[in-house]
Amino acid sequence: AASVALPPARVLRRPHARLSLLRTEDPCTCVLSQDACTCTEATRLMNCIVDACTSGKCACEPGTLRDNCVSVAGTCSNLDMRCEQEKAECMDEEQSRSLPEANLTDAQRLVADRYAELRDLKEERCRLKLALDDGWLNAKKQLKAVEDKIERDTEYLTAIGQPLPEMHCEKDFEEWSEPSEPSSEPSGVKAAVDGAPAEAGAQHSAGEAQNEAAGPNTATGEEGAEKQSSSPKQGRSSTLRIFLILFVFAGALSVIFCAMRTARS
Repeated sequence: AASVALPPARVLRRPHARLSLLRTEDPCTCVLSQDACTCTEATRLMNCIVDACTSGKCACEPGTLRDNCVSVAGTCSNLDMRCEQEKAECMDEEQSRSLPEANLTDAQRLVADRYAELRDLKEERCRLKLALDDGWLNAKKQLKAVEDKIERDTEYLTAIGQPLPEMHCEKDFEEWSEPSEPSSEPSGVKAAVDGAPAEAGAQHSAGEAQNEAAGPNTATGEEGAEKQSSSPKQGRSSTLRIFLILFVFAGALSVIFCAMRTARS
């Protein structure tokens, strides 16, 4: 009997469970019988895999159903297999039969959708890179939009601890890598560090405000002092002016008296 070893995944909790291709007593083992290359046997095998992956007892990658469907298609050249992330179809000369759709939870379905979207985005990204190298004008803008979507999906998968696919154009999509660990720096320390310059800035701003507020008062005081210092000077000049006027007036009277005496004599 043929067998296929499947890689462990993070979706379910039994990391060392294996799915080889006949139902056995082990719920995580499926074996493909000798008469494997018929849609009946392919359907039975896929049902076994779906039951194992949705039981919560076996470890399966998000693309386990699709990967095994592809393996069967490679082994059985007489079968026309259509393999998708959650559903597979089989057709031979005698019959056309729909293979089972995985009964995933909402969280698993959302993860599977992200993987399927990333697969399509990778193909689109690689196509746009080639177009950009060939000088197509609109390729750069479209490539930026695709890369933004890829970054959004990878950030989501990283946040929930899911393995990341390989997005390099020259590598296989199923070359999984573990997400990087988030930074363990306490947020309170960062807040304190960030808050220190802000506090110093606030003190500096308050000092400037005080200086600005004190500025007009200081100027007013200086003007008042100047006015006070100039007041005695102004008083002395006025006294001198009055004295000169009186002196001139007295001189004029003396001249008049002298003239009158001369006239009488």
